Amino acid sequence: MSWKRIQTDLVHDRPFISLYRDQVIRPDGRPGTYEHTTVGDDVRVVAVDQSQRVALVEDDFYLQQCRVLHLPGGGTGGQAPGEAALRELEEETGVVATKVRALGVIDPLPATTPARTHFFLATVQRGGSAAR
Repeated sequence: MSWKRIQTDLVHDRPFISLYRDQVIRPDGRPGTYEHTTVGDDVRVVAVDQSQRVALVEDDFYLQQCRVLHLPGGGTGGQAPGEAALRELEEETGVVATKVRALGVIDPLPATTPARTHFFLATVQRGGSAAR
């Protein structure tokens, strides 16, 4: 037996995230409650220059309460993932790539959201200066 959704209630709705509470029947047959979110898909870019250096971004994230080093990327904002990857790379690093190659898609938090992360490889000819 697999999960069965009986009812879904919208608990919180914001422009970039929604929280839902579902009444479910679990795979073992017992009733339960399952909370989950919906957020849009996002992209991450592995941008490599001619010297084999990888572009990274450092940000201060509220939940981590510290500086975090990560790959450039962000929400797709309604764009095709490849287009969003090019946009996010330039916005966050100043690096311009003319082409990206899809590396794959993962489900980073499958127990929390159906959102997927699209990874791309970008070869860059000229560097930028990190916007952050």
